[in-house]
Amino acid sequence: MQSCSLAQVSLSVPPHIEASGALDAPIAHEWDEHNPTFLGWDDRIAVKFAPMTERAMLALAIGYAEWITFRLAIPEDAREPFDFLEAMWVATVDFRYLELPRATTAAWRSVLYNPIEHCRGPSRGPLCATQHLLSATVDLIDRDQPAGPVVACLYKLATQVIPNVRALQRWSKAIVARFTETYSAGPSDVLGMPVSRPTLELDSTPEHDHERWYSNFFASLAPARNKFLVSPEKLRGSGIDYTSPELTQGTRWRLHRDE
Repeated sequence: MQSCSLAQVSLSVPPHIEASGALDAPIAHEWDEHNPTFLGWDDRIAVKFAPMTERAMLALAIGYAEWITFRLAIPEDAREPFDFLEAMWVATVDFRYLELPRATTAAWRSVLYNPIEHCRGPSRGPLCATQHLLSATVDLIDRDQPAGPVVACLYKLATQVIPNVRALQRWSKAIVARFTETYSAGPSDVLGMPVSRPTLELDSTPEHDHERWYSNFFASLAPARNKFLVSPEKLRGSGIDYTSPELTQGTRWRLHRDE
């Protein structure tokens, strides 16, 4: 990662990303912001995600985003990309924690094909694209629409920027197999239970203590410093807060956002 100080971020470097050598390798990938090839739908990839619950699919999407973010985050932008990832992990419990605008398909595709100046170049370009694709994943799940094709775009984007692509592919294959077996969706439960960050580690087990991880994670949050999280004041009366996350199964919630 390009000299970004990890002291500025709340999420530790995942061991599988550190072991891949992606953090210190020079930025050498080609990037054409006017030709985002990663946006091409690939049903061969998306179909592999279909058996898993929506929360597992969101956790997988964040996992791909972590590969991209830890690889490319740069000093002057260090906090924002990681704040976004932090907010997304909070969202695996309840979308109502998120402070995000509506991310319709037309809107995020338009932004990705016509990026603003801040979102251009081989580092900022993929980082901005990652945020838009994760926002789109949340929006699709929120509207009961298939999110697999967008998660496939995130995977394709990661393969473009990770130098040791085989390490990424091995990790992806193992985690997709784990999630489809352990967090498979059923007719009466498409959403599933929250899936915590340690499940993305190759040496993790299905018996991982999700409740303990979420409890410690929420205790470490500072919502006032993260613009992607709703303030505690705005959450009053909503039935949720940052002190006691409820890991409920199969509960549908909607985002606080302007229609």
